[in-house]
Amino acid sequence: MLHHFQIPDIEPPDILPMFSRGRLDHCALNASSMEAFIELQKRLSAEDCVEGNVIDMGMLLLFNFIDPDKGQHEVVFSGKRVDQLMVC
Repeated sequence: MLHHFQIPDIEPPDILPMFSRGRLDHCALNASSMEAFIELQKRLSAEDCVEGNVIDMGMLLLFNFIDPDKGQHEVVFSGKRVDQLMVC
């Protein structure tokens, strides 16, 4: 479960390189199915939030996205690859 909140009038920091962002570097969200993974990729791509293509890590697929506060995160799915995705 994620608990999120917004504090008005505070600007987010600039984007920093991975593993240089402090104690919480990034979050990885696990898609419950390939269909959910594809849907999340489509929705985030439509909002211009996705960085690059889907990456095949062997045991899982992932893509990176940036949230409105410039936080960098991943969506992952640990299942079989399908031809519907643009995989690097």
